[in-house]
Amino acid sequence: MHVRIIDPRTGRPQPAGADGGIAVKGTCLMRGYLKVAPEECFDLDGFFHTGDAGFVDEDGLLHWTGRTDELIKTAGANVSPVEIETAALAVAVPHATLGEMVVVAAVAHDRAGVTEADVQGFLRGRIASYKIPRRVLFFEERDLAQTGNAKIKTAELRALAVARLSDETPSGRPA
Repeated sequence: MHVRIIDPRTGRPQPAGADGGIAVKGTCLMRGYLKVAPEECFDLDGFFHTGDAGFVDEDGLLHWTGRTDELIKTAGANVSPVEIETAALAVAVPHATLGEMVVVAAVAHDRAGVTEADVQGFLRGRIASYKIPRRVLFFEERDLAQTGNAKIKTAELRALAVARLSDETPSGRPA
């Protein structure tokens, strides 16, 4: 099997370490889908785009980071929420100049005095600088809709974040 990481916007192969869509090609791969033209399943180089996101590290190992429809595209870079979620829950919020921006939703337990700067500072050095969230929004746990198996519903969280940010002034701080 051959694995290629593809920029979801341009379709261009990515270098080692860069996030993107996972595309595969090889003799053990399916020949296509029943009643679907091959050009609808494979790109011009014969790669099948899996819909998964990830990167290949310097050792050639593939790392899965989520689904491509979950990638946050901010200022020309792809950010996987899965990577940030190891430390915090991240969502993409539309942004006028960046396309999307990374927003972390946090719940401060036991009324801890954690600030936006504290969360951003905690993430510095743990993840790439362009993946540091531009905003950290604090919520009560009861505000976060969950699935039956206690996972946060990201679409509803994204809507909650957008609503919260729309209530802020142009300076980016609460009105």
